[in-house]
Amino acid sequence: MGPDELGDDEDYEVIKPPRNLKSKVRELSAREASKFDPIKDAETALQRLSGNFDDWMKNETRDLAEAWKAVEQDGLNTETMDRVYQTTHNIRGQAVTLGFPLVGEAAALFCHLMDTVPDASHLPKELAARYVAAIRAMVAENARDENSPTGKALVNGLADVTDALLDRMPKPKQD
Repeated sequence: MGPDELGDDEDYEVIKPPRNLKSKVRELSAREASKFDPIKDAETALQRLSGNFDDWMKNETRDLAEAWKAVEQDGLNTETMDRVYQTTHNIRGQAVTLGFPLVGEAAALFCHLMDTVPDASHLPKELAARYVAAIRAMVAENARDENSPTGKALVNGLADVTDALLDRMPKPKQD
């Protein structure tokens, strides 16, 4: 609702933020500018952090295992599926950066499956368990990319089973 749409009896105040960003930034000297390379700086920072990537990915898969343990204890329901989804989504988002693109593919497939099923009751628990086991195994066995035939076979097998399942699933009716 714009100012013209407000009634006469309503008070309001329009606040305009200052636009003085230039005063917040310092211009670089020619010498500083010649040395300024934000991409190189970011790559250097990533290189320094990369020694932690394996541990971070192991922590992510540990979180997935804990989320799956809740499914085993409480069953597959909206709450437990949401937790599994969130941890899988985190893995999907971080896998490439952390050097595990193949794990990211598996996590993306699992997220797609969970996004596509109408609710937790339509998600085959056995297939979900296979995704969790595959993601954890690929990280444990350092199956990072296409150079891992076992990891690639796992991802392809899960993709085939998932595609077949989704093809058989009734499609929602269009209005």
